[in-house]
Amino acid sequence: MVHADVKRLRQILINLLSNALKFTDTGGITFTVRYRSSQLVEFDIADTGIGIGPEDINRVFEPFERGRQARNHAVTGMGLGLTITKLLTEILGGKISVVSEVGKGSRFRVCLMLSETINPEAARLSPSRITGYRGRRLTVLAADDDPTHLSLLREVLSPLGFRMLCAPDGEICLSLARRLRPDLFLLDISMPDRNGWEVAKQLREQGFPAEPIIMVSANAQEYRPGNHPGDAFDDFVVKPFEITVLLEKIGLHLGLDWTAEEEDPPAPTSFGPCPAHGDLQELRALVDIGYVRGIRAKLDSIDRETPACGQTVKRLRKLTDDFDLKALGVTLELLLNEETAS
Repeated sequence: MVHADVKRLRQILINLLSNALKFTDTGGITFTVRYRSSQLVEFDIADTGIGIGPEDINRVFEPFERGRQARNHAVTGMGLGLTITKLLTEILGGKISVVSEVGKGSRFRVCLMLSETINPEAARLSPSRITGYRGRRLTVLAADDDPTHLSLLREVLSPLGFRMLCAPDGEICLSLARRLRPDLFLLDISMPDRNGWEVAKQLREQGFPAEPIIMVSANAQEYRPGNHPGDAFDDFVVKPFEITVLLEKIGLHLGLDWTAEEEDPPAPTSFGPCPAHGDLQELRALVDIGYVRGIRAKLDSIDRETPACGQTVKRLRKLTDDFDLKALGVTLELLLNEETAS
């Protein structure tokens, strides 16, 4: 546990990991963290992607610049991700560097001074999590030209009881709004036909004078606090957003009374009926590669095929939903050892 600006640090790392994913079709991506001294931390993101040519290596951090290889690779975005990443790194007093070879991949390194916390226990988050809200079902309309962000919003909000509408551009957003009357809007700013500011203004002029509008942007320099006289929007979220922050803003503007899952009681020392050895091994392999969606699918399969294991599956699902893969791996090892002993 260290002292850090968690929001900016998270954005730096997610921007670099997202960039690696965009340009890596085969092979893999490695994320490494290490200490060079008691406070100097190095974050390395290495990929086996298309790489950057020597003629482009000095320009990748400039606004709207893409290397020659990247221009031939179909990706969404404005070419600002690395510029923002460099800016945020420098704001935190660090530095960022890159080494790359065309056809073999790239390695980005971020160096930051992060001092260790004296009381790490105080920094841990509460284990309780939101499960829904009380009252009628509400509709959220999200507009974004990046399908990955729309998919993330749907994955986060739909299980909480929201009816999710998704639009790939401003024109479709306006059309859906007129027909389906959403309760809240999440608008990306950079969209191809008309930007989020224009869409927000038109929504206010076309019959949505009071519905909350939250702007979403990957460019921190576009940030505006919102809710000032003359503003057509109510709030602002910077990508990559923290889910808890997004939910706080949605709850605030819709006046929601959230429901939350209470903390589980201490786990018993013994387990209930245990899944088959092969199923446990498969789950352990999925944990090793961090494939959360695969873990959930496997747990669903076990629940359907062996309902007697429901209590054990519930405990494994709770660890998965909390993204506590370390604890999930330890629990699976205990289950495998208990099965072997019996």
